[in-house]
Amino acid sequence: MSGKMPEKLTTAGPAARKVKSSGRRKWFTWLIVFGMLLVACCAVLSQAGLWQSRLALDARQNSRAASWLRVAGMCWPRNAEWHFLSAVVSRRAERFPEVESHLRMAHKLGWSVSDLEREQTLAMAQTGQFRIVGNKWSNLFKTAGSDGPEICEAYVNFALSRFRLDEAASVLEGWKADFPEDPAPYMMEGKINVVQMQWDRAEASFRRALKIDSALDEARLELAKCLIEKLDFLHAEEQLEAVSEKFQSKPEVIAALANCVAQRGELQEALQLLESGVSSHPDDEILLGALGRLQLMRGQNEAAIAALKPVLAIAPANTEIRYALAQALRNSGDEKSAQEHFRLVDEGTRALRSLPQLQSKIAADPSDLDTRFTIASVTWKWKSRKDGAAWLQSILDFDPQHRGANQLLAEHCENEGNLERAAYHREMGGLSE
Repeated sequence: MSGKMPEKLTTAGPAARKVKSSGRRKWFTWLIVFGMLLVACCAVLSQAGLWQSRLALDARQNSRAASWLRVAGMCWPRNAEWHFLSAVVSRRAERFPEVESHLRMAHKLGWSVSDLEREQTLAMAQTGQFRIVGNKWSNLFKTAGSDGPEICEAYVNFALSRFRLDEAASVLEGWKADFPEDPAPYMMEGKINVVQMQWDRAEASFRRALKIDSALDEARLELAKCLIEKLDFLHAEEQLEAVSEKFQSKPEVIAALANCVAQRGELQEALQLLESGVSSHPDDEILLGALGRLQLMRGQNEAAIAALKPVLAIAPANTEIRYALAQALRNSGDEKSAQEHFRLVDEGTRALRSLPQLQSKIAADPSDLDTRFTIASVTWKWKSRKDGAAWLQSILDFDPQHRGANQLLAEHCENEGNLERAAYHREMGGLSE
């Protein structure tokens, strides 16, 4: 018998190979089971996220809905419902390019066409494309749901653009009743009162909006404007100083604050405010106009002329700017130019005095197109080209071929550089030749 030890076996026997193969199968089976469980969990989380998003949208908790949509999007491929709900969130946040993208994907993935069309109509209404909305308002109100505030706001804007004050007031009352914690209807109500120059009522509306949401900077600014109109500069300044730091950089806030500061005699401080604002916003007509008027108060006529002329070129209907420019020109010795501006101011002022009475007539009879055209013409020539064009457009809602409205709109579009639209209005008014 040899004293050598037997060599160590280097290969496993059949039993060992069987055990090893069984272990691999079990590991692979567990891996499949784990994968299936993971997929199932993701699917459940995705569905839960979509469900929670719908609940949040119904409760008008739009930020919460957006958070749940992010969860759903990370857990599962983004499906038709995800894109549709994302479109709703984007529309309520007024991110309208995203709305279009999401609606297109939802349609591609098979979402209900009627839902998509309604959402698209809502986006059109919110962006002021009232001609496209057409006669779909009734259906929007019938199916309003939690979109009620957006629909109400869009319709009030539509009614105001046509000066249908009775319709706007009716919708506002329903909006307040249905959404008592929403400051927006009081903001809209205040703006209507401003148009009608009812400053006490406007002040009350903006104060009510601030009572609901004390951080609403826009309401503070509008309230300050009302107080300035009432010559209450002290309290107007308090409101302007209470807005957020970010909002204080807006040109209209700077101009209003400088006005209040100047009214308490601090002309140098007001000048510094305006000069700083103009350095940040060199082409802003509000700041340039305020700067020109302040320089006129300080006797700096040449500087006032330099600031006011560009503003009048941008806004030729602004009689306040024209009057300040006329004064500066007279003070600097250019009597001839000053007299021409004074003449235009006098003509415009007399025309503007008639607006309150004319607007009262329209409130009583919205279909009085002769009065409506007079308001449109006076507003366009002596107050605001933009507002005047809106009045002219309101006439076409009643009579698309109204000759005078189309003629003035053609001129307006030409001034804006929109020659195609100008040609359209000439054709509609029978003015092509």
